[in-house]
Amino acid sequence: MLAAVAGIAAAALLAVGGLAIGTGLIPLRPESPQRVAFSQVVPSAITAVADLIPDTNGTQVKVECVYAEVNDPRPGSGHEIYSIFVVDRAGHASEIKEWPATPNKQMRPSGTTPLRLSQIADLEIRQSDTNEVLLRAPLG
Repeated sequence: MLAAVAGIAAAALLAVGGLAIGTGLIPLRPESPQRVAFSQVVPSAITAVADLIPDTNGTQVKVECVYAEVNDPRPGSGHEIYSIFVVDRAGHASEIKEWPATPNKQMRPSGTTPLRLSQIADLEIRQSDTNEVLLRAPLG
């Protein structure tokens, strides 16, 4: 009888452990930093890449953006306010940084999300006043 109870308890522990590992609650190995490139969702004057760096509080997101002013397909967008959003695997988005664009200058906005790298589906750069997604970087 004791052996049967121990067997059931072990099976339950394996099932819960497997679920926790499968959903990313318990990582199998430390996550490595990752660099992603953004793709345009709508025409804009922005090009960007981001470095995602795991840390004890979640993930640091360091973006490098360049804005063009000449032949801008969206007049006036070179002087807009933009935001970085982190989208989790369930589709929930949260803003981690807002900053003003400066034409013909490289900007380096950064922020931290409590999500682990494995929990992040996408990074997005949005126009702050309309919440329109301009650029998106999927994390795989």
